[in-house]
Amino acid sequence: PDIDVRYTFTDGTDTTVTIQATPYSSGVDNGRDCYRIAFQKKDLTDVASVEIIPEFGRAKVGDEGYFLNAEGLLTRFLERKEDCMYRTEYNDLGLAGYKNSDEAWVAILKSLDLECREYTKYENGEYTMSLKYDIEHCGVYEPLIVDFYRLTDGDANYSGMARKFREYMIANDLMPEPIRERVKDNEILKYAIEAPEIRIRQAWKPAPSPIPHQTLETEPPMHAALTFEQVEDIVDELKRQGVEKAELCLVGWKLRGHDGRDPDIFPVEPALGGEEALRKLIKKGQSEGYMMVGHTNHTDIYSISQEWKDGKYVCKNPDGSLQKKWRFSGGLMYNL
Repeated sequence: PDIDVRYTFTDGTDTTVTIQATPYSSGVDNGRDCYRIAFQKKDLTDVASVEIIPEFGRAKVGDEGYFLNAEGLLTRFLERKEDCMYRTEYNDLGLAGYKNSDEAWVAILKSLDLECREYTKYENGEYTMSLKYDIEHCGVYEPLIVDFYRLTDGDANYSGMARKFREYMIANDLMPEPIRERVKDNEILKYAIEAPEIRIRQAWKPAPSPIPHQTLETEPPMHAALTFEQVEDIVDELKRQGVEKAELCLVGWKLRGHDGRDPDIFPVEPALGGEEALRKLIKKGQSEGYMMVGHTNHTDIYSISQEWKDGKYVCKNPDGSLQKKWRFSGGLMYNL
């Protein structure tokens, strides 16, 4: 397949070239339906970014098929009122999917995947999905390699993409140990897969928050929906209804409710009964044979947290700015 590659250089200039992906024996397809593009480190000297658009990464309104990014966003080729674009924040799976007519392709990023963002664009009735590597700030610490797998017949869909990715992971000894093996030495996990999870949302502030950067003086009021004592009634009712196994996930048990002041957790929210009432509830649920778990968050931070310290522990973008996410109960969320 033909691949359009746009280079943007550190001096601000850019150029686009078309190259051909070459057959490659990946150990999964023996070179029959696998194609590779590769750039050595020396090929990317003075390059700020590389954007890759395969020929199957282009479509027009009305075409059959879709694009599928690593976040699970499926984009069909529908007519839209205005031009638009969606960018993934990161590619944590290292793949992208393309479905056109009677065949599909899945791209597996073999290197520099942490620097890749997927762009799905709609402009003038045409769709594109590209892989863009922003490498100016991180440097080229390894070659840039992408493998494209062609899928046909019953595999030419998003399920086939997932199967091919799983096949690749197994063939390269990258697949995590399956749950059926992990449960042999983990009684808690074994219970969890046999029991339904019941999320019990106890308390929350408005979401999304009307105040992006809350303080103790401007913090919106919290709504307390279920106290720990009231959750004990739920435990009793589950038992009365004959539910033998359940994983009761308490959401909003911590300070100021669901994502109230993350990563601050304690003291246990007083309006729900405090720590003593929570301990009593946990003991009761466990005595009835239920697993008691607490929803928490160790990846995000709000400026109202006592750990904020002028953003000391926030992830930084390459330009030094703080990594913002979106608004939720605690205000504007940042990456820890």
